[in-house]
Amino acid sequence: MIRPSWLPGSLAAVLMWCAAAHAQDSPPATPAAPTETAPAAAAPAAPATHQVIAEPLRIELKVDGVFECTQAAEIILRPKAWSALTVKMAAAHGQRVKKGDTVLQLESDKLEQQIVAAQAEVQAARTSLRDAEAELKMVEAASKLDLQAAVQAQQEAREALEYYVKVRGPRAKELAENSLKNARFNLEYAEEELKQLQAMYEADDLTEQTEEIILKRTKRSVDQAQFSLKSAEIAHDRTLQHDLPLDLRQLQEAAQRQDLALERARVSIPTALEKKRLDLEKLRRDQKQAADKLADLQHDLALMTVKAPLDGAVYYGPCVRGKWQDAVKGAERLQPGSTAPANQPLLTITALQPIAIRLDIAEKDLHLVRRGRPASVVPLAVPTLKLPAKVARIAQIPVAPGVFDCQVQLVEQPSATAIVPGMTCAVTIVAYDKAKAIVVPAAAVFTVEDGKDIVYVAAGDGKPLERAVTTGQRTGDKVEIARGLKAGDRIYLQKPAENTP
Repeated sequence: MIRPSWLPGSLAAVLMWCAAAHAQDSPPATPAAPTETAPAAAAPAAPATHQVIAEPLRIELKVDGVFECTQAAEIILRPKAWSALTVKMAAAHGQRVKKGDTVLQLESDKLEQQIVAAQAEVQAARTSLRDAEAELKMVEAASKLDLQAAVQAQQEAREALEYYVKVRGPRAKELAENSLKNARFNLEYAEEELKQLQAMYEADDLTEQTEEIILKRTKRSVDQAQFSLKSAEIAHDRTLQHDLPLDLRQLQEAAQRQDLALERARVSIPTALEKKRLDLEKLRRDQKQAADKLADLQHDLALMTVKAPLDGAVYYGPCVRGKWQDAVKGAERLQPGSTAPANQPLLTITALQPIAIRLDIAEKDLHLVRRGRPASVVPLAVPTLKLPAKVARIAQIPVAPGVFDCQVQLVEQPSATAIVPGMTCAVTIVAYDKAKAIVVPAAAVFTVEDGKDIVYVAAGDGKPLERAVTTGQRTGDKVEIARGLKAGDRIYLQKPAENTP
């Protein structure tokens, strides 16, 4: 609401304007006597004028406000892992508290049990991780040895095969051939000896008994040589037909197996080592997740007891631009046994001093509000109290369609009053205050085609004089003239006719 304050100085001008208008509406006087000559044309009535004077101009903007404290803290539970936020105790709405007082207590028994279990999981994860790290070191060392052993075994198998083909195989064949040859030679020697003995004994004169003994021994040697030859033939055949091919095949297969084993080792050993490393990384992630879970639960345990961050009063719910939400609904959420919602303001601890005032300024009145302009505040609860204040802040962008946020600060904080945050008040902002202002009726100011404002001044000869003016503040049907007029000037209240004398 905008209210101009006018002094009685403007009353004279209004009376003059009324007198002029009355003169225009009065009937003309009756002529004394008609004559035969044609009557003269009646002169047009002069338009009403206004005497310009300097007078006080004060523009005030009256709005409703709400007291708010500049120091407040919302209590919002932001748990990371625990969702069972069961209320055990909550401070009463409006209760005065000191910093550090408990204002909200939640049930924590089950959460503490979860923390004990999480601590055991962390310890088990640490043990598994430590064992896996030690095992990985051993596997890394063994992998090098295993790969070296595979390379060595493959080389030895190839060398054994090469040696057999070049040396041991041919030599074994030669030995078999030589054994057979020696057996044949032995048989020939035995048979020849027996033949010679028989011929010799037939010609000598030895006793018959001695001859029999020697011949018998020689025959046995022949028999033994024949047996040895048969064995040598069998061994020779087996060596050439079975043993040597078998040995060669076994060495070839062994070499092939070692080739495959080396190839497999070159693939499987790094793969197994990489798997061990991946398993270790997984154990590290598991250990970190277990530690993070424990940390989150411990963080949430700290939320179960909420203490006041400052001295003040307890309000249920959030404060939105100085206005409190429904405390009854907030009380329902904080009853013992109820579940408190997470990530929502449950309580607000607000200091009782210092106090400021929050306003909603309509967009149409925004030009009247500037930082530092004086204001007065009258609490609704104490209508006899008038508190001096000043505009502290005005938002540059709207908080709602057509609404801008404004804060007014008291010049001095009230002491020992019943004013608390959330109470309402009437605020009067002095938008403009000038002790001597040139103010004229808005109807006397005209805007011409080029956009300039003009007035028509009554000159000394009675003829209207067009004059450009610069306008200032406007209020109601009045407008301030910043330049172009001075006190004492007389202006027309309407545009004069062209034949005005």
